[in-house]
Formats: sequence, structure tokens, C-alpha cells
Amino acid sequence: MPVFILQSIAEALYQITRLDIIHYVHIPVMAVSVNFIGLKALIMVIAFQPLVHLKELLTTLSISNPSIWIILYSIFSSIVIWGITHQHKESLESLSQRLSSLKSQAKELAETSHHLDEDLILSSFYSEEKSLKEELEELMLLSQVATVADNAHIFVYRDGELTCLCSAKDTECNPVDEGIIYEVLLQKKSILIWAEEGEIKNPGYYSGERIKSLIASPVVDDQIPLGVLCVESIRYRAFTEKDQSVVDLIAKEIARSLGRQRMFSQIKLSYKAISMLHEHGSSLSEVIELDEILQKIVESSEALTGGSAVLLWRTNSSYRIYKPDKLIIKEQKVSIKKLKETLLELIRSNKKPLYFSDLAMYKKKALPLNGVNPKSMFVVPLIIEKRVQAMVAVFSSKRDAFNQIQRHLLEVYLYQASESASKAMLHEEIKMMAFTDGLTGLYNHRRFQERLQEELKRADRYTEPVSLILLDIDHFKKVNDTYGHPAGDAVLKKIAEIIRKAVREIDFPARYGGEEFALIILKSTAREAKKIAERLRKKVEQTTVKTDTADINVTLSLGIASYPEDARTREDLIERADQALYRAKQEGRNKTVLYEEL
Repeated sequence: MPVFILQSIAEALYQITRLDIIHYVHIPVMAVSVNFIGLKALIMVIAFQPLVHLKELLTTLSISNPSIWIILYSIFSSIVIWGITHQHKESLESLSQRLSSLKSQAKELAETSHHLDEDLILSSFYSEEKSLKEELEELMLLSQVATVADNAHIFVYRDGELTCLCSAKDTECNPVDEGIIYEVLLQKKSILIWAEEGEIKNPGYYSGERIKSLIASPVVDDQIPLGVLCVESIRYRAFTEKDQSVVDLIAKEIARSLGRQRMFSQIKLSYKAISMLHEHGSSLSEVIELDEILQKIVESSEALTGGSAVLLWRTNSSYRIYKPDKLIIKEQKVSIKKLKETLLELIRSNKKPLYFSDLAMYKKKALPLNGVNPKSMFVVPLIIEKRVQAMVAVFSSKRDAFNQIQRHLLEVYLYQASESASKAMLHEEIKMMAFTDGLTGLYNHRRFQERLQEELKRADRYTEPVSLILLDIDHFKKVNDTYGHPAGDAVLKKIAEIIRKAVREIDFPARYGGEEFALIILKSTAREAKKIAERLRKKVEQTTVKTDTADINVTLSLGIASYPEDARTREDLIERADQALYRAKQEGRNKTVLYEEL
């Protein structure tokens, strides 16, 4: 509405005074004013022009009528000025919205990140907004304009060959296997060439033009060749030495751009690595049980490297295997006895991490696991109290699968993990002191009762049998009375040693009290447990215990009951095994009796 009022006032003044200057002043003002209104209002203003000058148009429709020229001038100027300023207005609005979005995103990242400072956040958004390719395209255009060239190309050295990353013009440019640009890259010196006749032969690339003038400048970052910048022309002697200096300067700027991109990529990678280390390292502090920590180490090792992982934990006489559930091992074993004839023996001896990029180069087996045949492997020892307590092996079906960053990341993590494992070992020792018998080293009565309850619950869940062996040293009171209590203690220690060697690793031996011992035999029926009991009874019968006072021979009586065949509760299982033991003593001792035989 204000534009229409202004138009009407100006035209009224013109009709009164007949001064042409009023038209020349009000028309630009009107053209500028339409910038603040929409497209519909502009159309109405344009349509209003013939009505304003209707009187003059009715007087004469001749081309010499000045009103016609005024109308055309006002319409044309309004459209042009509105179009230009409207485009400018939209551009400003778009930039304003983008700026608001960047501020919002930067603020959100700053609030959620505790590791990135303000400069890194701004660098992140700058890299996002102004990508490397966009920078290089601008530099290619600058090279073309500054040297008055027909085209400019940047070739980047990747995977052993040059690749055209971008050009000033949107044309296809294909490098060949050899040529001038390869010589420039090798010599690290720029070159200016003219073709006296025809075109330049073998520039090192094909662009579809008959090149007669060429400047090629190496892109070098700290003596490392990154690529080549070329400007070309179809004119003879199109470039001078000054042009060559300009191209050399632009090549240096390209090297800085590539360097910034590489540096920013390293920063992002380092930040990601630190975040992963923090995440996985923090999870270790949440648990104190050794088994849980070792399993978490396996899972984190896989996450940090992208490979498969196993951990071998050293026990008294073997290595216990920790692995992810998804890893299938043929003839799967809980532990292994020896590392000989495997590459892990090297790590155990050297106490240092080793990377095997191509396992085909080695005659020895990579891992002591059946069905696992990797092509590359990285092994890190866990050193606790100056000895190799464990080894973590990450492996892959690809050759040279782990880069330097992944290997370093795993080493840093495992150094931290070894501290957690060391604390967990101390925790296990404290628990063992509370759970073990001081004389024999076997678990005590309290721990036996807890473990039996746990195993019965597990057996019920997985529908597996559990057997209990109760054994008693025959005539043990007579040993104490005849040879003294130190001799009796020596006998108890020897029996405990034989028991420990006779049972399987998954079984649970304990001192039940006095001269009685208890063995929880997992995943075994009563008759299967009897085989272990008989082996133990015969071994004790054949053993002579040497003491300071005499050489002593003893025998054992054993009773066996099984869950769920003989009993459904912990109390009933103990009672019925004890009944079988009592029957063995009644029948002359040195005997094994099953409850089901009573």
C-alpha cells in the first residue's frame, strides 16, 4: 500500500507541475521500494503503471509519446532491481539460517563433549563447511585465471599412482602410467614447457586438448611428494616464468590444504581413539571379578581392532582360554597345557608385543586352537609382577589386517587392563584366603556349601547331573594317636595333593572337616563319578606318606550320591552321600559305595 500511495502522489505532482524530473526521481524510488514487497505486490505495481498514465496514452499512442517510455522504464527497472535484491535477500536468509544451525550444533557438541576445546569444534565445522575438494576447486580456478590458462588440474598421489582430484573446468582428465607430471613428482621441481611444433608429447595425462604450453609444479609437504599441479593452454608460449612462480605459490598453498586435511583427520582419529579407550577402560573399573575382567578384555580388544580375539590366562600348569561366544573352536577346550610349536611361545619368551602381518611366512602354528587359521595376528603380553601372566591375540582372515594406530591403541588399552587384572588377582587371593583351608589349600566347608548350592541351581537350569563324593581317611585317629598330630597333618596335606591332581579342572574339591573331604563332580552321573573316586582310592592306597616319625600308609572310604537321581536338594544330597560313606565304612573300609546301591 505505501508504494501505491507514493506512486499516486508523484503522479499527481507531475500532472500539476508538468515537471519531467518528478518521473525521473520517483521511478528509481519506486523500483527500490518494491524490494520490500512480495512478488504479487510487484505485479500489481507494474499493472498500475498504464492506469497512472492513462490520460497521456489516450492522447496519443505514438512511439514518440514520452509516457510510453516512462512506463517501460519503470516496469523494466522495477523487475531488474527486484530480481537482483530478492536473490540477494534469499541468499542472506539462507546464510543466516546456516549460521544459526552451526551455532546450535557447535553449542550442542560443546555441551556434550569433554575432550574437544573450542578451536577443535570450530575446525570441525570449518572442515564440514569448506571441504578439501571445494578448496582445491577454488585454487584450480585461481590458477587458471592468474595464468590465463585454458584449464588447470590437480593430481594427487594415492596407492602408488596419480589421480586427478579436480580441474578448473568440468572436463575429464585421465592420468597415464608415465610422462612429464611423473618426472616433476620424482624430481620435486616445477617445469615450464612449450611445444615448438604440434603439441606437447606425453604430459602424463590426457585431457582431450592439444596442449602447446604447460606448467607442472610439484605439491610437496615436508619433502613428501603429494601430487602435481598443472596449468595448460592450447596457445604457443602462453606462459612466462612469472606464471611459473605463481603456479609454484599455488602448489604450496595446495600442500598446506592437504596438510590441514591430514592433520584434522589425525585429530578426529585421535579423539575417537581416546573416546574408545575411555569407554572401554571405564568398563573395567565397574567389575572386580577376574573372570569378568578377562572376558571384557576380549570384547574390548575386538572392538578396538575390528579383529577376532582370544585371551590365554596362565594358571598353575596350563593356560585358560577366554574367547567371544561367536568364535567356534573345534574340539573346544577350557584350557591348554603347552604353547610349544606355536608363535605364542615367542611372545612368552620375549615379553614384547609382536605383529605377524603374513602368517604364511611362518612354519609354526599361530594359535594352539583347532579350526582357527588366521592370515595375520597381533599378540600383546600382559605383564604382571614381571612375568607374562596372559597373552591377548587379535587375528584376522586378511593379511596385514591391523595398522599401526590399531596396534598402538590395543597396547595402551591392555597396559591399563593389566592394572585392573592385577587388582582382580589380589581380590581373588583375598577371597581364596577366606574360602580355603589353611592346612590343605583346598576350599573350606563354608565355600563348599555355597558352591554346591550354585552348581545345583545351574544343573537344574541346564538339566545336567551333578555328583557329590564324600570321603574319609580310614583310622585317621589312630594315625594322630600313634605318630602325633604333625604326622597327621602331613597325611592330610598329601591326600589333598592327590585329590587335586585326580579331579578334573571343572570339579570342585574341598575339605569338609577333620579327616573328611568333599568333591563336587560336575556334569557327571554317580557311576561316572565312581570312576574318579576309584582312581583316587587306588592312588591313595599305593602312596606312602613320609614323615619325620615314620612312613605311613592310609586308605579311603568313599560315598557317592547324584543330583537329581538320588536327591533334589543340597541337604538331601549331602545326607545321602554321607549314608553311602557310612555303608563303605561298615563294609570294611577302603571302598567306594553308591547311594543307589544301598
